[in-house]
Amino acid sequence: MKVMIVDDEVIIRNGLSTVVNWEENGFTVLEPAASAEEALQRIPDEQPEIIFTDIRMTGLSGIDMAREVKKQFPDTEIIIISGFDEFAYAQQAMREGVSDYLLKTSRPGEIIQSAAKARERLEVRRRNEEGGRVQQTIVNRGFLRRLLASGSAPDATTEAEFWDRFPDLRPDADGGTVLRIWLLSVHSSSSGERGSRPDGDVYRIVGSRLAERLPCAWLEWNGALLLLVKSRGEDDWSRMRPVLGHVEAELGCRVTAAGGLPFTQLQDLPAALAAAAEAGS
Repeated sequence: MKVMIVDDEVIIRNGLSTVVNWEENGFTVLEPAASAEEALQRIPDEQPEIIFTDIRMTGLSGIDMAREVKKQFPDTEIIIISGFDEFAYAQQAMREGVSDYLLKTSRPGEIIQSAAKARERLEVRRRNEEGGRVQQTIVNRGFLRRLLASGSAPDATTEAEFWDRFPDLRPDADGGTVLRIWLLSVHSSSSGERGSRPDGDVYRIVGSRLAERLPCAWLEWNGALLLLVKSRGEDDWSRMRPVLGHVEAELGCRVTAAGGLPFTQLQDLPAALAAAAEAGS
């Protein structure tokens, strides 16, 4: 986890960088910043997760910097390490989203302890966010399954909900993108039977690998993996093919794909599904 130290006193910033055993405790210390202005310039590129900063510095104060950082990167943990033991400073710092307030007389162990608590808070938030994303993906997948199973073109309300749930599939402004349904069948490499069905984990692996590289939604569908892919013309297969090759090598399986005709209007979703199913039969 990356740490940035911000202080206009060279002795302090270099001391904090070298005296504390950062690496032994799982932290990577970035080049210290000599001012809040310098830190604000570097933060978007270097993306420190934890920032230790003085309050009183030439130019912007540490509290000013904390306010700006929290606007752009709200998850960043900011810890004040100041020479001033004043309650008013601590109150103001907390109002700007600062998570801890230490004195420069703090021992290295206290500084590491503060950093470790900040890391724990970050990890808890990330786990919660990931859990929320997983749950939302499951809900979205259920919505898509119901829409496809209905066999009907979506009404205006359902169409609006579809685009809200799958914003990555929205058509580009230039009108050059299309949607296409692919049905992928996964077979044991030792079996020539098209009907051989792997367990759900295989489909989840294949779907996840493709979702990392393509704007798409996927779900298990009638013993196959259904992909709804956004692409520009024919490029979806050229992008899918190498990914499928890696998956086949990784899992020791064989993947076949049947694609339907491209479409641009969500009203054509039922016909596109029928065309993909026919191509795969």
